[in-house]
Amino acid sequence: MRTLLALAILGAGMGGDPLEDGLSRFDGGDFEGALRVAQAAAAHDPDPAHRAQLRLLEARCALALRRELDVEAALSSALLDDPTLAVDSNVVGPGFAATVERLRLTLAGSVSIEAVPSGMAIRIDGAIVGKAPMTERLAVGRHHLAALDGTGQEAAAAEVVVAPRQAQSIRLAMAAAPPMAEPSGRPTSLAPAAALHVTVDPRSGAALQAGLALVDEHWLVEADGVAGGTSGATVRAGLRTDLLSWLGVQATADGALFFTSPVLPGAGVSAGVSFRPVAFLDLVAQGSGMFFSSHASFRSQYFLADLGVRVRWPFGSGR
Repeated sequence: MRTLLALAILGAGMGGDPLEDGLSRFDGGDFEGALRVAQAAAAHDPDPAHRAQLRLLEARCALALRRELDVEAALSSALLDDPTLAVDSNVVGPGFAATVERLRLTLAGSVSIEAVPSGMAIRIDGAIVGKAPMTERLAVGRHHLAALDGTGQEAAAAEVVVAPRQAQSIRLAMAAAPPMAEPSGRPTSLAPAAALHVTVDPRSGAALQAGLALVDEHWLVEADGVAGGTSGATVRAGLRTDLLSWLGVQATADGALFFTSPVLPGAGVSAGVSFRPVAFLDLVAQGSGMFFSSHASFRSQYFLADLGVRVRWPFGSGR
């Protein structure tokens, strides 16, 4: 027997690739010769994928020689060497291909599937099979496993190769969502806002101011119309900064113009704080000093208490 194997290996070596030599013998009807070449070469071939092809040829030879038990033994060895072994029914015949697929099921392995979070639906090769954790028997070969989120979308996936009668475990973990930034309410660029103020002077009473403002993390620009004892307009521009997510300070240079006869211009400064209960709303409390040129109906100096609101739009334009 040893001499016979040596001669077979030598003959295969002289002919080049033993697999090609065996296939040539098989196609020529020399099934015994092809079988000897395949068996001898498979016993010494270190490459599992190539060895699986030799075992496949061995099984085809056994089938041609009507040795049914040897067919399954050779195919089992081929699948053990290469669980992803593929056969072409147009080459080997539909009956032989069906035998290979039946053996894939007979030699099925088991896969234990864990999902994070637990309880996710599991889909294998396109079919939903249950919820994790679970253990599933799968035919020998390559399979696509996926864990589905609550909307049915694939949240985690993996490819597994199942070997004959072997068990394995796999963990499918949903990718962690990036942490959401806490809304600070700070506008990141100049954002438009509607402004409304009530100014109070202890000696001359109250006035209402309403207008538009542009606000960001560092700057404040505002223009208002004034309604009170005398109508007019004011503008202010200056700096602001946030001490906390809900508390800021501001200081502006102010200008005013009252529609008297003649028109009365003035200038001053304001400083105060702003409170932000929600992202789009500022509550403002500040003090102002205004200085005017001489006029028969107006004092030259006014010191005002100012309470107001600024509403940015679109709502939530602050971070």
